[in-house]
Amino acid sequence: MILLKINTNVFEFINKQPEFEGKVASFASWDRASAYLNAKRSGFMINGGHTDIAGPNLSPLQETLNNLQQLSHRGESSRPDYITYLHAKEYLRINQPRVLSIGFAWTDDMAHDGSYPLYLEKIFTFDTMIADLWSYIQSLPQYRDNTALLITVDHGRGYNEQWVSHGATIPHSNEIWFAIMGPGIHPQGEMKVNANLFQNQFAQTMAYLLGLQYQSSKPIGDRIENLDE
Repeated sequence: MILLKINTNVFEFINKQPEFEGKVASFASWDRASAYLNAKRSGFMINGGHTDIAGPNLSPLQETLNNLQQLSHRGESSRPDYITYLHAKEYLRINQPRVLSIGFAWTDDMAHDGSYPLYLEKIFTFDTMIADLWSYIQSLPQYRDNTALLITVDHGRGYNEQWVSHGATIPHSNEIWFAIMGPGIHPQGEMKVNANLFQNQFAQTMAYLLGLQYQSSKPIGDRIENLDE
């Protein structure tokens, strides 16, 4: 007999809570999103890569975005980030989820291609979309002053000539950053503290901001403290 411990990701955990059921969604540019979020089991809305938004009553914008992503270059594993963003923003408008995850890919793609000018361009695009999202959230009564935004990355990059790569053999690519803003979170700017924070703390931190205690079959980090000080 083989016993398997299935890892329940934090979005799946949140979606299983009665007050959040059906109110969790994830959009990603990378086509692996359905795999790393366990789409066949998770039970919440997941859309990634070149997959169309499905449904009998799509909005005109959703139909247009479906067409655009089918016309975009299909040799890549990721669709353009602006299509992912506009899909997520339109889903936000129509369905009003309580938890929304958006995963971008362009900066990583441009870095792997070794194109520093395009890398900077995609960073600018990313910054513009984040600013637009925050402005849009603040324009909606149901989200205004009631929504936290956590921004982070899945990995860092190497230094100097190794900036195009990441992985266990690339020094410094384990170094990441995060930013968080919202009600009850004290704005501190760029923080410089004598402490280490880790990626495995993000899940419990997200759950805490929603008033939940994340429980997983695998070890996870404690929530990030002192955000409101």
